[in-house]
Amino acid sequence: MPYAISDLLFQALLTLYPFRSGRKKLARFAASKMSGPVVWQTKDGTRLLLDLKNYIDREVVIKGGFEASNIDFMCKKIASYDCDAFIDIGANIGLYSIAVARRTAVQVIAFEPDPRNHCQMAANLFLNGLDAKVELHEEAVGPSSEGKVLYAQRDTNNLSTALSRVDRAGEGTIAIKVEAVSLDQKFDLLEGRSVAVKMDIEGFELEALAGMAKFLKRNRIFLQIEIAPENRALVRARLAALGLVELPQLHQGTADFYFESADV
Repeated sequence: MPYAISDLLFQALLTLYPFRSGRKKLARFAASKMSGPVVWQTKDGTRLLLDLKNYIDREVVIKGGFEASNIDFMCKKIASYDCDAFIDIGANIGLYSIAVARRTAVQVIAFEPDPRNHCQMAANLFLNGLDAKVELHEEAVGPSSEGKVLYAQRDTNNLSTALSRVDRAGEGTIAIKVEAVSLDQKFDLLEGRSVAVKMDIEGFELEALAGMAKFLKRNRIFLQIEIAPENRALVRARLAALGLVELPQLHQGTADFYFESADV
Protein backbone atom coordinates (compact mmCIF):
# COMPACT_ATOMS: atom_id res chain seq x y z
CA MET A 1 0.00 0.00 0.00
CA PRO A 2 1.49 3.42 -0.91
CA TYR A 3 2.35 5.76 1.96
CA ALA A 4 -0.25 8.37 2.74
CA ILE A 5 0.51 11.94 1.70
CA SER A 6 0.73 12.90 5.38
CA ASP A 7 3.56 10.38 5.87
CA LEU A 8 5.58 11.96 3.08
CA LEU A 9 4.94 15.46 4.41
CA PHE A 10 5.97 14.52 7.95
CA GLN A 11 9.10 12.80 6.65
CA ALA A 12 10.02 15.89 4.65
CA LEU A 13 9.42 18.05 7.71
CA LEU A 14 11.66 15.87 9.89
CA THR A 15 14.37 15.80 7.23
CA LEU A 16 14.41 19.56 6.71
CA TYR A 17 13.94 20.60 10.36
CA PRO A 18 17.13 22.64 10.99
CA PHE A 19 17.29 22.72 14.81
CA ARG A 20 18.54 20.20 17.36
CA SER A 21 16.10 21.50 19.95
CA GLY A 22 12.61 20.11 19.56
CA ARG A 23 13.50 17.15 17.30
CA LYS A 24 12.39 14.61 19.91
CA LYS A 25 8.93 16.17 20.26
CA LEU A 26 8.64 16.49 16.49
CA ALA A 27 9.57 12.83 15.97
CA ARG A 28 7.05 11.66 18.58
CA PHE A 29 4.37 13.83 16.99
CA ALA A 30 5.20 12.43 13.55
CA ALA A 31 5.06 8.87 14.92
CA SER A 32 1.55 9.49 16.20
CA LYS A 33 0.42 10.73 12.78
CA MET A 34 2.20 8.39 10.36
CA SER A 35 0.32 5.36 9.09
CA GLY A 36 3.37 3.06 9.05
CA PRO A 37 7.13 2.74 8.59
CA VAL A 38 9.11 5.11 6.37
CA VAL A 39 12.28 4.71 4.32
CA TRP A 40 14.83 7.10 5.80
CA GLN A 41 18.24 8.08 4.45
CA THR A 42 21.02 9.09 6.84
CA LYS A 43 23.74 11.62 6.05
CA ASP A 44 26.17 8.90 5.00
CA GLY A 45 23.68 7.52 2.46
CA THR A 46 22.46 4.51 4.47
CA ARG A 47 18.81 3.76 3.70
CA LEU A 48 16.71 2.37 6.55
CA LEU A 49 13.15 1.19 6.99
CA LEU A 50 12.13 2.87 10.25
CA ASP A 51 9.10 2.81 12.50
CA LEU A 52 9.07 6.05 14.50
CA LYS A 53 7.01 4.39 17.20
CA ASN A 54 10.09 2.30 18.07
CA TYR A 55 12.81 3.79 20.30
CA ILE A 56 15.95 3.00 18.24
CA ASP A 57 14.28 4.01 14.97
CA ARG A 58 13.21 7.32 16.48
CA GLU A 59 16.75 7.93 17.80
CA VAL A 60 18.13 7.53 14.27
CA VAL A 61 15.84 10.33 13.12
CA ILE A 62 16.41 12.57 16.14
CA LYS A 63 20.20 12.21 16.36
CA GLY A 64 21.12 11.13 12.83
CA GLY A 65 22.13 7.68 14.06
CA PHE A 66 22.20 5.33 17.05
CA GLU A 67 25.45 4.54 18.89
CA ALA A 68 27.23 6.24 16.00
CA SER A 69 30.49 6.74 17.91
CA ASN A 70 30.50 3.07 18.98
CA ILE A 71 29.94 1.99 15.38
CA ASP A 72 32.76 4.24 14.14
CA PHE A 73 35.02 2.83 16.87
CA MET A 74 34.16 -0.74 15.87
CA CYS A 75 34.94 -0.09 12.20
CA LYS A 76 38.30 1.46 13.14
CA LYS A 77 39.16 -1.52 15.36
CA ILE A 78 38.24 -3.95 12.58
CA ALA A 79 40.81 -2.16 10.41
CA SER A 80 43.52 -1.86 13.08
CA TYR A 81 43.15 -5.50 14.18
CA ASP A 82 43.15 -6.58 10.52
CA CYS A 83 39.94 -8.55 11.15
CA ASP A 84 38.52 -10.80 8.46
CA ALA A 85 35.12 -11.34 10.11
CA PHE A 86 32.56 -9.46 12.20
CA ILE A 87 29.90 -11.24 14.25
CA ASP A 88 26.91 -9.16 15.39
CA ILE A 89 25.09 -10.88 18.28
CA GLY A 90 21.82 -9.09 18.96
CA ALA A 91 21.84 -7.20 15.68
CA ASN A 92 18.44 -5.50 16.14
CA ILE A 93 17.68 -3.60 12.89
CA GLY A 94 21.23 -4.00 11.59
CA LEU A 95 22.94 -0.67 12.23
CA TYR A 96 26.32 -2.19 13.16
CA SER A 97 26.24 -4.89 10.48
CA ILE A 98 25.25 -2.46 7.75
CA ALA A 99 27.97 0.02 8.70
CA VAL A 100 30.65 -2.69 8.83
CA ALA A 101 29.49 -4.21 5.53
CA ARG A 102 29.47 -0.80 3.82
CA ARG A 103 32.81 0.40 5.18
CA THR A 104 34.91 -2.78 5.20
CA ALA A 105 35.44 -5.94 3.17
CA VAL A 106 35.16 -8.40 6.10
CA GLN A 107 32.72 -11.30 6.37
CA VAL A 108 29.65 -10.18 8.35
CA ILE A 109 27.50 -12.66 10.31
CA ALA A 110 24.50 -11.38 12.29
CA PHE A 111 22.10 -12.96 14.79
CA GLU A 112 18.70 -11.44 15.62
CA PRO A 113 15.98 -13.70 17.08
CA ASP A 114 13.18 -11.12 17.47
CA PRO A 115 11.02 -11.73 14.36
CA ARG A 116 10.10 -8.05 14.06
CA ASN A 117 13.73 -6.87 14.24
CA HIS A 118 14.85 -9.70 11.95
CA CYS A 119 12.37 -8.73 9.22
CA GLN A 120 13.24 -5.06 9.54
CA MET A 121 16.96 -5.81 9.35
CA ALA A 122 16.42 -7.97 6.26
CA ALA A 123 14.61 -5.03 4.66
CA ASN A 124 17.47 -2.70 5.60
CA LEU A 125 20.02 -5.06 4.05
CA PHE A 126 17.94 -5.12 0.87
CA LEU A 127 17.64 -1.32 0.78
CA ASN A 128 21.43 -1.02 0.95
CA GLY A 129 22.20 -3.82 -1.50
CA LEU A 130 23.78 -5.91 1.26
CA ASP A 131 21.44 -8.92 1.37
CA ALA A 132 24.09 -11.10 -0.29
CA LYS A 133 26.98 -9.71 1.80
CA VAL A 134 25.58 -10.07 5.33
CA GLU A 135 24.74 -13.55 6.61
CA LEU A 136 21.64 -13.03 8.77
CA HIS A 137 20.41 -15.71 11.21
CA GLU A 138 17.06 -15.67 13.04
CA GLU A 139 18.52 -17.39 16.09
CA ALA A 140 19.51 -16.46 19.61
CA VAL A 141 23.10 -17.15 20.60
CA GLY A 142 23.18 -19.29 23.72
CA PRO A 143 24.91 -22.16 25.53
CA SER A 144 23.57 -24.85 23.20
CA SER A 145 21.47 -25.42 20.11
CA GLU A 146 17.94 -25.71 21.45
CA GLY A 147 14.61 -23.92 21.62
CA LYS A 148 14.24 -20.84 23.82
CA VAL A 149 11.51 -18.37 24.71
CA LEU A 150 12.06 -14.81 23.57
CA TYR A 151 10.06 -12.22 25.49
CA ALA A 152 9.67 -9.71 22.69
CA GLN A 153 8.92 -6.13 23.67
CA ARG A 154 5.69 -4.98 22.04
CA ASP A 155 4.50 -2.21 24.37
CA THR A 156 2.18 -0.14 22.20
CA ASN A 157 2.61 2.92 24.42
CA ASN A 158 6.41 2.81 24.72
CA LEU A 159 7.77 0.44 22.08
CA SER A 160 11.45 -0.48 22.31
CA THR A 161 12.37 -3.77 20.66
CA ALA A 162 15.91 -3.23 21.95
CA LEU A 163 14.51 -4.58 25.23
CA SER A 164 13.45 -7.98 23.86
CA ARG A 165 15.08 -10.67 26.04
CA VAL A 166 15.62 -14.41 25.96
CA ASP A 167 14.17 -16.27 28.97
CA ARG A 168 13.31 -13.06 30.84
CA ALA A 169 9.80 -11.68 30.80
CA GLY A 170 9.31 -7.94 31.11
CA GLU A 171 6.61 -5.31 30.99
CA GLY A 172 4.93 -5.09 27.61
CA THR A 173 6.43 -8.35 26.29
CA ILE A 174 4.95 -11.33 24.48
CA ALA A 175 6.40 -14.86 24.52
CA ILE A 176 7.75 -16.19 21.21
CA LYS A 177 9.47 -19.55 20.71
CA VAL A 178 12.83 -19.12 18.98
CA GLU A 179 15.76 -21.33 18.09
CA ALA A 180 19.08 -20.86 19.90
CA VAL A 181 22.54 -21.80 18.70
CA SER A 182 25.96 -22.29 20.25
CA LEU A 183 28.70 -20.55 18.29
CA ASP A 184 31.06 -23.41 19.14
CA GLN A 185 28.68 -25.82 17.42
CA LYS A 186 27.75 -23.57 14.51
CA PHE A 187 31.27 -22.41 13.69
CA ASP A 188 33.35 -25.45 14.61
CA LEU A 189 35.67 -24.69 11.69
CA LEU A 190 36.00 -20.95 12.40
CA GLU A 191 39.41 -20.79 14.06
CA GLY A 192 42.76 -19.17 13.60
CA ARG A 193 41.13 -15.97 12.36
CA SER A 194 40.94 -12.36 13.48
CA VAL A 195 37.32 -11.68 14.47
CA ALA A 196 35.48 -8.64 15.84
CA VAL A 197 32.36 -9.37 17.89
CA LYS A 198 29.57 -7.09 19.09
CA MET A 199 27.22 -8.59 21.70
CA ASP A 200 24.12 -6.78 22.98
CA ILE A 201 21.59 -9.30 24.24
CA GLU A 202 20.00 -7.72 27.30
CA GLY A 203 21.32 -9.82 30.18
CA PHE A 204 21.73 -13.14 28.32
CA GLU A 205 25.48 -12.62 27.81
CA LEU A 206 26.65 -15.25 30.34
CA GLU A 207 24.60 -17.93 28.59
CA ALA A 208 25.92 -16.88 25.18
CA LEU A 209 29.53 -16.93 26.41
CA ALA A 210 29.01 -20.45 27.76
CA GLY A 211 28.46 -21.63 24.18
CA MET A 212 31.41 -19.87 22.57
CA ALA A 213 34.44 -20.77 24.71
CA LYS A 214 36.26 -22.61 21.90
CA PHE A 215 35.47 -19.84 19.45
CA LEU A 216 36.92 -17.17 21.76
CA LYS A 217 40.02 -19.23 22.55
CA ARG A 218 40.83 -20.28 19.00
CA ASN A 219 40.54 -16.89 17.29
CA ARG A 220 42.14 -13.49 17.72
CA ILE A 221 39.25 -11.53 19.22
CA PHE A 222 38.19 -7.93 19.63
CA LEU A 223 34.95 -7.86 21.63
CA GLN A 224 32.41 -5.14 22.39
CA ILE A 225 29.90 -6.49 24.90
CA GLU A 226 27.01 -4.86 26.74
CA ILE A 227 26.99 -6.34 30.23
CA ALA A 228 24.04 -6.12 32.62
CA PRO A 229 25.17 -4.78 36.03
CA GLU A 230 24.33 -8.04 37.81
CA ASN A 231 26.53 -10.01 35.38
CA ARG A 232 29.65 -7.86 35.28
CA ALA A 233 31.82 -9.69 37.82
CA LEU A 234 30.99 -13.11 36.34
CA VAL A 235 31.45 -11.96 32.74
CA ARG A 236 34.83 -10.39 33.53
CA ALA A 237 35.96 -13.58 35.26
CA ARG A 238 34.76 -15.80 32.41
CA LEU A 239 36.43 -13.69 29.72
CA ALA A 240 39.69 -13.58 31.70
CA ALA A 241 39.61 -17.37 31.97
CA LEU A 242 39.21 -17.52 28.18
CA GLY A 243 42.32 -15.40 27.65
CA LEU A 244 40.74 -12.00 27.02
CA VAL A 245 41.90 -8.81 28.70
CA GLU A 246 39.73 -5.78 29.38
CA LEU A 247 40.33 -2.49 27.58
CA PRO A 248 39.24 1.04 28.59
CA GLN A 249 35.62 1.90 27.91
CA LEU A 250 34.88 4.19 24.98
CA HIS A 251 32.27 6.01 27.07
CA GLN A 252 32.68 5.87 30.84
CA GLY A 253 29.60 4.94 32.82
CA THR A 254 27.85 3.05 29.98
CA ALA A 255 27.11 -0.67 29.81
CA ASP A 256 29.42 -1.30 26.83
CA PHE A 257 32.78 -2.90 27.65
CA TYR A 258 35.72 -3.91 25.46
CA PHE A 259 38.04 -6.91 25.52
CA GLU A 260 40.77 -8.36 23.31
CA SER A 261 42.76 -11.56 23.11
CA ALA A 262 45.72 -11.42 25.49
CA ASP A 263 48.24 -12.22 22.73
CA VAL A 264 47.25 -9.29 20.47
